[in-house]
Order: sequence, then structure tokens, then C-alpha cells
Amino acid sequence: MGATSRVNVKVKVFGSSAHDLAAGAFAVFRAVSEGQDRRNAFRVDPADGNATALTNNTTTIGAAHMSSSGCKAVWAFDDGTGSNKLHYYDRSSVTTLDQNIVGDPSISQGRIVYTKHVGAGNDEVFAYDAA
Repeated sequence: MGATSRVNVKVKVFGSSAHDLAAGAFAVFRAVSEGQDRRNAFRVDPADGNATALTNNTTTIGAAHMSSSGCKAVWAFDDGTGSNKLHYYDRSSVTTLDQNIVGDPSISQGRIVYTKHVGAGNDEVFAYDAA
């Protein structure tokens, strides 16, 4: 983590304030390597285009859909173990908050909502207050 590289991409940000945009936008970059789809999460500085990796180069699918709010982000991460992890970026580091999540998590004003498989074919909705 923490590697920085120059990228030329157009980042379209929805619903962010000027403050949020100045602090950075988020993107999932997809690459196909040896026939495998791999995705990594990045924080992109819109001012200069520099991207900071939030996930390492993955040997599995990796990051899926990202959701961001207030310079924080969440995403589902497939690390190849068969249990998708809930990753959370808090402006300084990435933390795994939960596992066995299903679908795409969402964050708004520091509150994270996600679905988790709890066994016997049951999925439940969870909320996490990261404000």
C-alpha cells in the first residue's frame, strides 16, 4: 500500500463537495493479467492526477464497486478466500471491518450500510457508524 504513480484518467465524481474533491476522488482500476480480471482501489488527487494505491496488486479479482463520502471510502474486496471483505478507508489507512459481505457497501456522512451472509441462506443488512 501507499505506492504512488501518475495516471491519466478522467474521474467523474458525483455528489461531492469542493472540499471532498480537493481531498481526493476514488476509483477502481481494472487490469487483465494472464486472463484474470484484477481490480485495485485508488485515491486520486484531481489536482495533479497522482493516484495512491489503497489495495496491493492483487492476484484475485480484488476491489469491486467503491462508495465514498466525506473523503472516506468503502468497498467489497475479494481476496480469493471465498469470503468478500468490507474494506474502509478513513483518510489515512485501510481497515477490514467485516467479512462474508454480499453486494456493494455504501457510505454516506460516515455511516456504512452493507449486506452480510450470516449462514443457512440468510443475508442481513448491517450498519456501521464510522462518523
